[in-house]
Amino acid sequence: AYLLANNTPNIIYELILGGVLTATLVPLFTEFVTTDDDEATSAVVSAAITALVALTLLALVASPGLMMLYASNTPKGVSRGEFLSIGIRLALLFAPQVFFYGLMAVGSALLNSRRRFFAAAWTPVLNNVIVIAILIAVGHLGTRPALDTMRDRPSLLLLLGLGTTAGIVAMAVGLFPALRRAGVPLHFTLKMRHPAVKRAMILSGWTIGYVIANQISGQIVNVLTVPGSGGTANYQLSYQFFQLPHGLLAVSLMTTFQPELAEAYSNSPEDARKQTLALLAQHPKGDLDAIHVACWDQPAIGVVQALEEAGRSEDVKVTALDAGPDTLEIMMEEGSPFVANVAQQPGLIGKTSADNVARHF
Repeated sequence: AYLLANNTPNIIYELILGGVLTATLVPLFTEFVTTDDDEATSAVVSAAITALVALTLLALVASPGLMMLYASNTPKGVSRGEFLSIGIRLALLFAPQVFFYGLMAVGSALLNSRRRFFAAAWTPVLNNVIVIAILIAVGHLGTRPALDTMRDRPSLLLLLGLGTTAGIVAMAVGLFPALRRAGVPLHFTLKMRHPAVKRAMILSGWTIGYVIANQISGQIVNVLTVPGSGGTANYQLSYQFFQLPHGLLAVSLMTTFQPELAEAYSNSPEDARKQTLALLAQHPKGDLDAIHVACWDQPAIGVVQALEEAGRSEDVKVTALDAGPDTLEIMMEEGSPFVANVAQQPGLIGKTSADNVARHF
């Protein structure tokens, strides 16, 4: 009951907001650091905090329903009614974790974008220490932390639930000193229509399918588990051990690489601007009719800047691939030299590739 209840805030957080915060914030914050755009940083953080408050309230409402869904396969010899009674009360105590999981993600992204990795790496240790201490205390006070013990001693249930949530709170709050030392300038400015907030939502669209697929797989495990075996909880514990090498190696490497990749991406327009200015210096007016940016369209922003800077935006046109939101806005400006942008179709590209492979074999 404890394990399943403790997973309910994770499910709600990941299903609605986790993918957005994890996949999007570091690249965006790295770009804002590069361009000294503190307003955009504050707008995105403010929008994220607002969404987290709403999501936490949703967790309070939805947690009992999720607990009932995952309790459809209770261990053998355990009363489902008692299992649900304890599990739902724990799930409600765990619901505030959603807000602090989100704060942890936002704070870690702010620090990582500034190449400050230590605090985000060690604060989970605070959570581990607190939860271990709470579990030892509950075991010592309750002699046997079983359902009937928790039913008869509500104070133990309260200690277990609030103590576990306190670990997540400590994990998030532990980032604040590092954020202050890093000089992160934050002001709460709720501007849900700010371009930076819109970009965060657009860039994270792909995570929705990833998160939904994970939740579907979790339900498949729940359905396939032998009734009464407690297999769902066993699977979750085993999966955590399976993910351990990934967390220690892959996540650690990507955490340090992501700001560098994001900075290279955000710097591409400036690099393209310099190269285009050099090209224009070699080719006077009349030599060039158009510049095509192949592979992706982000450098086209720098090309347009160079043409406008050199006064060549009327005689040299720009075309590109990808049709990203930033470049489409430039195309819509009156008198823009950016005249064409081809939107690729990943679904059709994938289908054509698969058809070619099938045809070959």
